[in-house]
Amino acid sequence: MIDPSPHPSSPPEWAPRRRWGVLDFLIALVLLGTGIGTLPLLTAGPGKEARVLLEGKPVARLRLTGEARIITVAGKLGDMQLQYGESGVRVLSAPCPQQICVRQGWVKRSGSRIICLPSHIVVAVGGKAQDASAPDGVTF
Repeated sequence: MIDPSPHPSSPPEWAPRRRWGVLDFLIALVLLGTGIGTLPLLTAGPGKEARVLLEGKPVARLRLTGEARIITVAGKLGDMQLQYGESGVRVLSAPCPQQICVRQGWVKRSGSRIICLPSHIVVAVGGKAQDASAPDGVTF
């Protein structure tokens, strides 16, 4: 015979009460920090220029203004064509086998990147170039 409980919405007596422990607070803190840390990436405005790097060394600096223009960059596998202008920057053609960089499309947001691993080329979109005498950080 089943004994009906007087309060069907209350938890059973055998269920332990869960309290927040140290690990719970640490997990919550990491999740909160991750959420706040990604906020600047989501709110970044359009970039003013794009830097093209080949094996980590600067090859070209592209101004993302005006009419669309095309530039050819010699990568490790062959030539890569980039189109850039007011709409941003994109890879028109690349010699890599999977064409991930080509399928990525237009990139304009500051902090965004197009990476072609087989060709060792990175296109990084950034804000306006800063004056060399301006501080790039403040420490208290």
